[in-house]
Amino acid sequence: MSFHSNQNNECNDMQLNNLSCWSDDDDDEENLDNRKSCPLCAFADDAQNGPMSWIRSTYNAHVCSMGASELYCMLAQGYNELFYGPMMQRGVEMPSITAQNVAHHFRRHETSSIFTLKQDIRRMEQMQRVLQPRRMTDDGTRYIDREQMRAWLDLCKAKQDAIKLMELEMRHHTSTQKQTIEAPNLEAAANAMLSQNLC
Repeated sequence: MSFHSNQNNECNDMQLNNLSCWSDDDDDEENLDNRKSCPLCAFADDAQNGPMSWIRSTYNAHVCSMGASELYCMLAQGYNELFYGPMMQRGVEMPSITAQNVAHHFRRHETSSIFTLKQDIRRMEQMQRVLQPRRMTDDGTRYIDREQMRAWLDLCKAKQDAIKLMELEMRHHTSTQKQTIEAPNLEAAANAMLSQNLC
């Protein structure tokens, strides 16, 4: 559901655009086609030192502290430097992966609760900026719009709850995560992938 303020609206009321509502019944066939065309989903890799293992562990290590676009660029660049280039030199065919592919995969196919909470908090802040609890009459008298204030306070409470939940998730995440990410063993990964027809 998109949320915006119409500048032509004299009362500055909030308006919802029902044409772009989120839906729980997304087209499953379309989602399956997207997964088939996603190079990260199509890349069958369960090896401990394989590319997807490295991408997942690096994503999990940095999702709390980095911005999304910066993280996706770093993952694509790391994949190209650590796996794609060296494996292609060894004669192993590898899928080409861009930052857009990484973004699409982690937003649609392998979502993170921390990333989702960060997005929700950002959306709530955008909605709060639209609200105008303090108003002014034509003669300059200030007053509080009760409906706008109630909506603003509800968003404030929801945002605080989301922040607390995100802090819990981050604590749980950092306690279960490995402290170091080892450089991949390319020879072992290449041999394992060739022997198991994983690429």
